[in-house]
Amino acid sequence: MPIADSSAVKDTKRILAQHQSALTLLQLIVSDPSLTKVEWLDLACGRGQIMLALEENLTPVARAKIIYNAYDADPRYLRETEKTASGLGFAAIKTKIGDLESFSLLADAAVVFDFVTFTNTAHEVRPSVLAKLLVDVVLRLSPRGYLFVYDMEYINPPELGAIAWSSAEFASIVKTLTKSLGNLCTSRLDAVENVV
Repeated sequence: MPIADSSAVKDTKRILAQHQSALTLLQLIVSDPSLTKVEWLDLACGRGQIMLALEENLTPVARAKIIYNAYDADPRYLRETEKTASGLGFAAIKTKIGDLESFSLLADAAVVFDFVTFTNTAHEVRPSVLAKLLVDVVLRLSPRGYLFVYDMEYINPPELGAIAWSSAEFASIVKTLTKSLGNLCTSRLDAVENVV
């Protein structure tokens, strides 16, 4: 399910509050001396707006710990994000093209993430897809991992951070969340049993 009518923002003269908040959290993660690498998943990365303030927020040594995983449905956005990321001194840059509904099928199940950003997108995703996606992302977090979700909702006027789900949408989220948890936990347990 690509988000056909969405448009990713990239304004080089402006740092959005949600991106600054995410980078502050990332700064805390990479400053941990016990971590030699940090897997960062930028889910629905858009045009890479979140990275525009990275040089001001993270030292070159801190950026060198980051394995940046960009995921988006639009290959043009991924190319632009990869170009921005390539000049930041990350340990590695990985990109994956795919819609959010296919994330669990396309993402490498062996990789766990220390930091996941999901900004300005949740309001564009069907609640049932969002519930399954969030379960899959949470199950892929490292033991000390963080999921950062921040959104701009479709209420008028737009309000940063608000996700105003209706009762029917929330019921759909809970129903799909419960089902997804059961399915994903069962498949993960089966995988572990096959290894042992």
